[in-house]
Amino acid sequence: MTVYLLAEKVWCIHMKTIMSYCYYPEQALTNTEMGHLIQYLGLQGIEQLIYKTESNDRSFADQTVGVHLKYWPYWMDFLLGKKKTLEEQFPQKEELDMYYGGCTIDAWEKSIRENIRTALKENPEYVVWHVANSSNREACSFQFNYTDRQVLREAAAVFNDTSDAVPKNVKVLFENLWWPGLRLLDPYDTAYFFSLIHRDNVGIMLDTGHLMNTDNTVGSESDGADLVKSVLRRMGSLAGLIRGIHLSCSLSADYRNQCRHSPISLSNMTELIHHITKIDQHRPFRTSAAGIIIDAVHPDYVVHELTGKNLSDTAELVEIQMRAGQLR
Repeated sequence: MTVYLLAEKVWCIHMKTIMSYCYYPEQALTNTEMGHLIQYLGLQGIEQLIYKTESNDRSFADQTVGVHLKYWPYWMDFLLGKKKTLEEQFPQKEELDMYYGGCTIDAWEKSIRENIRTALKENPEYVVWHVANSSNREACSFQFNYTDRQVLREAAAVFNDTSDAVPKNVKVLFENLWWPGLRLLDPYDTAYFFSLIHRDNVGIMLDTGHLMNTDNTVGSESDGADLVKSVLRRMGSLAGLIRGIHLSCSLSADYRNQCRHSPISLSNMTELIHHITKIDQHRPFRTSAAGIIIDAVHPDYVVHELTGKNLSDTAELVEIQMRAGQLR
């Protein structure tokens, strides 16, 4: 029996457990402090969020395992030249230029490449690439203008246009969201997307919170684990593309149902961010559901993607989730 259990867990030997980290100059750690934090938590490194096109004042290349690239939530109308709907979100041309880095697709793809180059300075094993689209209005109403297939087709085209900026030895892991795109709910859509990708060394970063946000019946951590296992069964061999997990818990079904029945209207970016964080909660798993998910996926990377009031608070949340997942 002991030999059997050891064989079952042999995949864990090469698994890296890391935490998400975003650099803020006013709260930045030194490299020594970051090393101490990683060691204290029993982690193997960090996944940095790098959303800029220029380097931060401080590098954490020695501790960085992965980098989360910049993400433009709303881009389909820009790509397809839908000027009328674009003007709804960007009444002033300056706003559009600031968002995409210019008023042309070439300018936007240049911004994507510059962000990738900045990320690569941290020597990551992998980069994370979101695959989804939603305008501010759609994010509030849940009434979307594009299907998953439409977003997947155009997202693959943009990736193929810019993927030469990523060295072949760096993995590209595509992340699921609850908006149209890579939701992972239909294995045929997932297979379709990867059939369009003109590059090797790619895979999926499964975000558990985002997946939980797709199902209005998920009301507990156990429900979340059951959903992950159900999606893995439907994916079949495609589940082998899942190389990492963004591990967090999101139990926001009541709020999402409320928004669907009574769509909210937001007047500024602060209100929009508050709305998004009420949907995508980034809370720690506190039960054995965390370990069940990890055991079901067999990932190379487990990323604790949690949101605290500050870094100290986030570290405490990481500890909670690590104990729940029996990772320490």
